[in-house]
Amino acid sequence: MEARDQAETEFFSKGAWSELRRDNVGISALRSRLSKVLFNQIKTELPSLITDVQREIGKAQAKLSTLGESRSTPAEQRAFLLDLSLSFSLLCKASCDGSFDDPFFGDSLTDIGYTRRLRAIVQNANSKFADTMRKRGHQRDIKDTADTEDEEAKRLRGELPEKISRKEALDRVRHRPTRSRGRELPGTFNPMLIGELFHEQARPWAGLSHEHLDQVWEATKVFLENTINHLTDRHTYNALFQQWMDRILDEKLQHAHETVDRLMQDCGKHPITYNHYFIENVQKTIQKHREVELTKNLRKFFGQGYGEDGDQIEKTMFSLKSLVASLSAKTEADTDTYACIELLDRMQAYYKVALKTFIDNIAIQAMEGLIGSLWEIFSPSAVATMSNELIENIAAETSDSQEERLQPRRKLETLQSGMEILKRHVARGGRANVQKRGPTTPDTKMFPYSHEEENERASTGGSTPATPECRGLSTIAYDAPAASPAFSETRGSRYSTELSREETYPDNDTAEYHTHSLQPQPAPAASESDWTTGRERRQVGSWH
Repeated sequence: MEARDQAETEFFSKGAWSELRRDNVGISALRSRLSKVLFNQIKTELPSLITDVQREIGKAQAKLSTLGESRSTPAEQRAFLLDLSLSFSLLCKASCDGSFDDPFFGDSLTDIGYTRRLRAIVQNANSKFADTMRKRGHQRDIKDTADTEDEEAKRLRGELPEKISRKEALDRVRHRPTRSRGRELPGTFNPMLIGELFHEQARPWAGLSHEHLDQVWEATKVFLENTINHLTDRHTYNALFQQWMDRILDEKLQHAHETVDRLMQDCGKHPITYNHYFIENVQKTIQKHREVELTKNLRKFFGQGYGEDGDQIEKTMFSLKSLVASLSAKTEADTDTYACIELLDRMQAYYKVALKTFIDNIAIQAMEGLIGSLWEIFSPSAVATMSNELIENIAAETSDSQEERLQPRRKLETLQSGMEILKRHVARGGRANVQKRGPTTPDTKMFPYSHEEENERASTGGSTPATPECRGLSTIAYDAPAASPAFSETRGSRYSTELSREETYPDNDTAEYHTHSLQPQPAPAASESDWTTGRERRQVGSWH
């Protein structure tokens, strides 16, 4: 290396090369200049590099936050569970109350965001349950109107109950009044028969209620697992469910099913209601039957055209007495049939009232009993009742956990150390990648001297000093020597390379700086008379 450097020095000290500045020739000068260019490039990338480092620091801190502090002693383990239980209680209560302001809940339009909104899930499930009970809660669908194609398909799939006409329903209950006769007068019935018919009609309630409860329970478990997994590491997550939460959750689920069974037992007792809606339903049912009979009698009196095309009446003259007699002609002489009609009407009226009450009771007693105090299953007060042995089983760290904590901690220390270095360079070198403000439009003229001035300068061996505007940009233009074989193929070509040298020009009002980067610049076209053999020019460009 020393011999090569010596030969290089001797070469550049002879002939036209000796006129060049020493910092513009040789490998050492090139190495220094490239080092500066590289440094400038690094400074340009510093902002994005700092952003990346800050992001990685945030990830490492989040990982350590999830793992928590080191917990090797019973006191540290208890403190860890107290902090964890407090965070869990706050998030769980917020979710059950419907307060979704915490970033934990995320976007409601995403699947993970919706699963963390437990109150929304329960509300939607209760609404769906109410709709299901209205459509499928009754054992038989009593109506005389024809089904639509969609209803027929649903009945075939078992999604809707069996359909029977009102006449078929009356036939099914016809023998109940006679076989349960007590001291009732003819045409009346034992009021306990309403309960018997109601219990048969409400038979699907139990299955639909338990199915609804299981669906809400599955959503609740997903929420709890998601929350605990968000707050702590996997080992603590598994230990907490196995050692503590699974048992309590099973008890809550069992209690909720027992609540549903108790509500079904209440429905199995004799009917009791003080809701005026029951009497209104009875009156509406009687009025509906009366409208059907009146329409039939009016058609019979006025002719078949009545009621088919609006209120068209063919008869213009009629006897009012005959009309009244026709309207009041309908009577039910069969006391058993009349009793069956009254019994069926009152059962249907009571079913509507009881259905509304039952849906509300399921939502209030069963569902709210399940999630109403869900946050208490793992709260600071619950941790206070745990034994030291149980706390150790849940919170003690394994060797894998300790290693898992060590890796992000080392990474965080390395990143923070690197961040300090980056900040020092930014503070020392000014803000990178920011150009100087003001009237500094670059002059793209690469050859500020005429050919005559250049020939005169070369013949006298002098040099034209750079003007004050020519700061920060040096251009070396090489003419291909005719005697050099290395340049024989490029004779008549000129190569111009712009080598950047960092210069700082502080503004009067700001501390911003101007830097240059390495980029090739094409040399301007030259005539044959411009070329000189064995000579090297040094051109100074201008940059404002």
